[in-house]
Amino acid sequence: MHLIRNIKFLMVCGLSISSFAFSAMAADVTLIISSWAPPSHGMNATMFPKLIKMMEEATEGRVTAKIKYKLGSPPAQFDLIQDGVADITWIFHGYNPGRYVATKVIELPGYSGSAKAASISYWKAQEKYFAAANEHKGVKLIGLMTHGPGQLHSARKVKNLDQINGMKLRLGGGVSGDVGDALGSNGIRVPAPKVFETLASKAADRGDDAHGRKEKFQTYRSGSAYLHHARWFLSRFFCCDNEPGKIRQPFCKGPESA
Repeated sequence: MHLIRNIKFLMVCGLSISSFAFSAMAADVTLIISSWAPPSHGMNATMFPKLIKMMEEATEGRVTAKIKYKLGSPPAQFDLIQDGVADITWIFHGYNPGRYVATKVIELPGYSGSAKAASISYWKAQEKYFAAANEHKGVKLIGLMTHGPGQLHSARKVKNLDQINGMKLRLGGGVSGDVGDALGSNGIRVPAPKVFETLASKAADRGDDAHGRKEKFQTYRSGSAYLHHARWFLSRFFCCDNEPGKIRQPFCKGPESA
């Protein structure tokens, strides 16, 4: 994934953070950040620590946060926030089929730009068009992002798309799943943390993922030697908070332009 390079924009994979702050009533608060990716992932190694630092600076130390792992599976993160188990999380829309339909447009294949540019455009489109669909009802949306162009990882070389017909292909969901279905693959839907064991056990022949996440989720250890079709898809993610009532004046704003 595209890591944070400029704290002014507070983005990973081009993450565009919206207004996000806490009132003076939130003194001495430690928020729980739920993360389903390993500690080495850019969200946990870079983005969330910088977000925590910004919160501490903006509240003069009254508010901090800590990252907790394995509080729930990737598809369960929305419920963790609504139930108050965690205060902040990040979610891949595609792990919840049928729940986030309008925003699938950001994942359409063939995009040749950067994750940063896509994420900034995603936030602008959310404010102008997608907000009316109210697909994030029940939580406070605080950020949107995409990773870089998704690719097909395989142990054997794939020379043309016709070869995908009949393959057992690990699909993450969202448009990548739609593409796999359209090409005739036998899709196996598992979240990113399960990619290694799915490929290593031969439950799937190949998998789809962004190249930058290959090491983070150990895809390379499954014998995935080839990368194909670099513009296969994008994946969209969002960050959310479970207490919109605490939001007051912003201490940071998303970038205005790419």
